[in-house]
Amino acid sequence: MVIAVSYAGGYATGTFIGSYLSNHLVKGVVGVQVVLNKPSKKMISLLRDKGYGVSVINLKDDYEGKNKDMLYIQIKNNHLKKLINTIKKYDYNAFIVVNETKLVQNGLIK
Repeated sequence: MVIAVSYAGGYATGTFIGSYLSNHLVKGVVGVQVVLNKPSKKMISLLRDKGYGVSVINLKDDYEGKNKDMLYIQIKNNHLKKLINTIKKYDYNAFIVVNETKLVQNGLIK
């Protein structure tokens, strides 16, 4: 029993330390997908003026019948908090998804 608890504690500690180091020390790239509640050219222009490469996809919400924009942005993970804060200032209820990116070719990454 003691061996199992020791193993589980060591595994959990290693996972925690590895995750912390990965999030704070490894310079990776993330893809951010943002679905805005309403199209906003002002926000898109603001993000581009701040140096972010933004691709825009026009969407139609079948549930409510509203037009929306989905923004696709590739950034270095150390810029993520600043980007999310900027988005939340203009659309607090924006739907945001962040994914790790394995490979990026061409394009603009801040």
